[in-house]
This record gives sequence, C-alpha cells and structure tokens, in this order.
Amino acid sequence: MDNKIIDHIKAQADRYDGRNLQFEQDLLYKIGVVSDKYVSNAIGCVLTGINNVLELQKLMIRLYSRKDSYLNECKKILMDTFDNYINKAYEYTGDLIDIGIEMSISKISEQKSNTEYDEETLRYIQEHAFELLTRHSNQKIEEVRAKLGDLFLKKKANKANVRAIIESTLGVTRSKAEEIAQTELSRAYNYGVTKR
Repeated sequence: MDNKIIDHIKAQADRYDGRNLQFEQDLLYKIGVVSDKYVSNAIGCVLTGINNVLELQKLMIRLYSRKDSYLNECKKILMDTFDNYINKAYEYTGDLIDIGIEMSISKISEQKSNTEYDEETLRYIQEHAFELLTRHSNQKIEEVRAKLGDLFLKKKANKANVRAIIESTLGVTRSKAEEIAQTELSRAYNYGVTKR
C-alpha cells in the first residue's frame, strides 16, 4: 500500500481515537452521576436518628443494599459503555479498511486513466504525434492525429485500436502500423508524464 494511503488512514485513525476518548469521558460522567446519587442517598440514611442497636442494624442492611445496587448500576454502565465502545471500534476498523481499499482502487484507476488519457498526452497527440513519419502527407498525419485524439477522449486508445487507425488511414502493413502505434503511444505518454 502506498505511504500516502497509509498516512491518510493513520490520520483518520487519530480522529477516531479522539472520538474514543469521548467514551472515557462519558463513562466517568455516568459513574460520577450514579456515585453522587448513592452517596446522597447513603448520607440521607445516616442522618436519620439512630437511637438503638436495632436501628443501627437496619441502617447497615440498607447501606449494604444500596452498595449492591450502586455496584450493579456501575457494572451495567460499564458493560453498556464497553459494548458500545467495542461496536464502534469494530465499525471504525471497518471504515479504515474501506478507506484504504477505496483509496487504493482510486489510485489504481487514476494511474490507469493517466495511461489512457490526460490533457498533456492529448495535447502532444494533437500537436506533435507522427511528426517523425516521412512519406505521408500532412493531411493524412492530421487525419490520424484527429482519430487518435478521439480514441483518447473515448478512453479507447489501446495499442490495437491505434494500430487499426494507422493501418487504415496511412495504408501501411499491420506490422508497420503496430511499430508506429507503439512508438507514438510511448512518446505521447512519456511527454504527458514529464508535464504532469
């Protein structure tokens, strides 16, 4: 995979990490709210008058009950948050994989389209292609340039199509047309590459 793609994925992962930190903040907030509620409740229980051992024993039972409720509620908050976090992490990982695949496909199709057509290559074909050919009229060369330019615009400029145009328009043999096609396509592409 290309370094630019990997760098982009790392940057996106950093953004996701920022979102993941929000889980921690949310968890701390929720636990804090529950803790405040149960501490207030416990303090309310303790502030009531305790006049004998039986009332103290009842208070201890209520506090233990509140403690169990508090722990159960905290456990539920933790489990729900972790489930949510795991699902999001799974989703984010899938997103990062999709981003990598899409960028790789995009890069491949961009490279492919660059070999088929770009402005500099087309300009070269229209202005300079076939200028090294001798024994052919300017009119024939201009006709081949125009037909070849159309092929590039239609994204059908492969060696076989170019060879067929050269063979039919210039009236040369198949092998000579193939030689000319290879030379001119290479020159046009290389010129386009140097200008990009």
